[in-house]
Amino acid sequence: MKKSVRITFALLLIIALCFSFVSVSAQEDFFDSRYYWLYSSAIPSAWKLLADIPTEPVTVAVIDTGIESDNPHLKDRIDPRGRNFVPSPPSDNVEDKQGHGTAIAGIIAAVPTEENNYYGVCGNLDVKILPLKVYGDITGTLQMRYIIDAIYYAIEMNADVINISIDIPNFDEGLQIACLAAYEKSIPIIASAGNKSSEYYSYPSSCYGVISVSALSLYDDDYFLSSPFSSYNDQVDLCAHGEDIYTIGLNGTYNFLSGSSFSAAIVTGAAAILKAVNKSLTPLEIETILCASADKLTDEGRNNYYGYGKLNLFSALTLDLDSLIYQSEEQQPSEGTSPFSFEYTDRKATLSCGLSYGLWLDQNNKVMSAGDSSFGKTDVAQWSDIVSVATGDSFSLGLKSDGTLRYTGFSGSYALNVSHWTSLKQVSAGSLHTAAVTTAGSVLTMGSNSAGQCNTGIIAGVSKVECGSMHTVCLRSNGTVRSVGANFSGETNTSGWSDIVSVAAGNGFTLGLKSDGTVVATGNNRFKQTDVSSWHNIIEVFAGYNYSVGLKADGTLVYTGLATEMSSSLQELSNIKTLSCNRDMMILKTNDDEIIILGNTGAQERSTNKVYVYSFDDIAQDYWASTYIHHVSRLGIINGVYNGTGYIYIPHVYMTRQEFFKVILETMSIPANVDADIEFFEDYEDVDSWSLPYIKTAYYYGYLTGSTDDEGKVYIRPKEPVSRAEAAVIMGRVIGLTESPDMEYTDKDTVPLWAYDAISYFSHMKVLNGYPNGTIAPNDNLYRSEAAAIICRLYSYVLNAYTFNHVDNTAETAD
Repeated sequence: MKKSVRITFALLLIIALCFSFVSVSAQEDFFDSRYYWLYSSAIPSAWKLLADIPTEPVTVAVIDTGIESDNPHLKDRIDPRGRNFVPSPPSDNVEDKQGHGTAIAGIIAAVPTEENNYYGVCGNLDVKILPLKVYGDITGTLQMRYIIDAIYYAIEMNADVINISIDIPNFDEGLQIACLAAYEKSIPIIASAGNKSSEYYSYPSSCYGVISVSALSLYDDDYFLSSPFSSYNDQVDLCAHGEDIYTIGLNGTYNFLSGSSFSAAIVTGAAAILKAVNKSLTPLEIETILCASADKLTDEGRNNYYGYGKLNLFSALTLDLDSLIYQSEEQQPSEGTSPFSFEYTDRKATLSCGLSYGLWLDQNNKVMSAGDSSFGKTDVAQWSDIVSVATGDSFSLGLKSDGTLRYTGFSGSYALNVSHWTSLKQVSAGSLHTAAVTTAGSVLTMGSNSAGQCNTGIIAGVSKVECGSMHTVCLRSNGTVRSVGANFSGETNTSGWSDIVSVAAGNGFTLGLKSDGTVVATGNNRFKQTDVSSWHNIIEVFAGYNYSVGLKADGTLVYTGLATEMSSSLQELSNIKTLSCNRDMMILKTNDDEIIILGNTGAQERSTNKVYVYSFDDIAQDYWASTYIHHVSRLGIINGVYNGTGYIYIPHVYMTRQEFFKVILETMSIPANVDADIEFFEDYEDVDSWSLPYIKTAYYYGYLTGSTDDEGKVYIRPKEPVSRAEAAVIMGRVIGLTESPDMEYTDKDTVPLWAYDAISYFSHMKVLNGYPNGTIAPNDNLYRSEAAAIICRLYSYVLNAYTFNHVDNTAETAD
């Protein structure tokens, strides 16, 4: 079992910053891949959306090494209330001597100068950086209290978002309490997962209520991988690129930096944009939006390396949170139905779900496990004489028949310091704490008490205890309920309950099962997780992370709350005896003792389901488009074909219209997830199944309008080659056009009128180039080789000269 050592306020920490300087080769002039990390997270596409969205000013507190106050990219962004928490006066001296804080601030909120058109994630939004310096200039050391004081100061200054790109190796109760204080004030904290290249908990990223961000590499041979230096654990929420991140340095320099610090900075900028759009968003809502909209990098759902996937800001801004809610259809009892009555039997003790893993007792009372095995939390094969099991986020407990506990896994909060406990009859586990009921009806607790979740000492006559994320619910033998701990949403407001036979505790909410088979609830209802008043004939209740499940007397299930991979499957199940659930996994047992596992049970590996090949047998090194082809394949925008012996790109084949729509959407990282009706197109059935989502999305956003014949029939022409003129018009619809000088090609008179402005614009921007003979050839079909070159130039243009142009979907075109 792994143990941790508490860091006290007085302990001087020597903590390495989460970054390393990386030298890289010079980039090609035509393709500015310095900004690949913006493109990959769909940030330029998100900027376009913001043109029509009203926003408010936001303040981002950066707890770091300070900031270079006269940096031209940042000087107009700096909040003058910044403070130095290192005892080296003056307290308002936040000058950065190391460069890390300045780099972080630049990624979040830099604006261009006359010399460099560098933008941070927040683009042109009204964002202020509140620099909170916690590192000493000479030694680079800090004390824990500096960080804690900085968090409270950020709260006092009404910061909207807090960034902490710092790696602390041990849990600290004071730090957790400070993070909860920010959480309660609706201030999200985004922190880096660390750079230990191993299974490792970093703090504050592993504190409850903090969004933890790991680092993603651009590529590694044929795979899109987690950065090899990035730490990984079951608290990682999502990832963003963290290698070769181009950002500002001190004294007018620019650097390529690597580390999860910079991944966290990217996500911090995204969180700031969400706050600018809607100041009322809570940390839970921001976490849910970012995770639900992330690009999925594995087939297994959540992963310890990537969390829920790679940041996609465009998807985050277009996500409807209410669309994530799922509720079973529940029929009310008909009039005249006899009142429901049942004799309650505790069905929960034999199985339990933690984060992406679970335990259960088989028919021979042997402890079985499934899912993520990190941190030794499933090392239960040798356990014996176990009568019930419980799981926290990363640790497991087994109650023995003699009233003592077995335990395994990791808990930096001392939740596993339970070896001295005896005479127990029931046990439960939360994110950071353990609770158990003794045979005398008292409650023992161990672990973090940061929200008061362990203050159960005065509660007596308890028959059952349930741990939520940060609260503890005690069911007394007389049917009343007493709860302690976090009460951010009213989750502990249970003192008025009576006639309760069972309870369940989730992430900020509590359920109570009454003896008549109805259910009461209190706490967070953002995802309708406490909409249980219509439930009836319920014989047991279960709380997931943000959802609730009820087991009916007939063995069927009802569900309400945040939709998961499991929710839609539950209505198909019957003959269920009991279950346990957490954020992304559910274990069910039938009345025949069959075990059913739903959700994320995959192995936690760095491998992904995305393969990018960028070396082709038919592309010579000196081929004119080889570098373009190399780049678009590396980025996964255009791939080749496997011919039995290797991959070929087939550069001299024309690109079809359906292929080009796919390419342009992926270039802009616009998710192809719109289910638009395209059946009015005469040839909609000619669209290949792989391209159908792209065609529907392109039509929905006005990028595809179709071409009309003499009879008024409209066609997509999906398998016809796309012409150079058509390609320019499609790009113009996606990007938006501004006025540009007239073109000077010898064949400009052959440019269709509907494409003239687009070709003028993109030729002026060097995206669509002419030929050596002075022609632009607008009506020629576009080769795959030319498409690669255009996409590279477009990519560079979008990231270096973006504007908030509106896409004109009403322009007269030939499409």
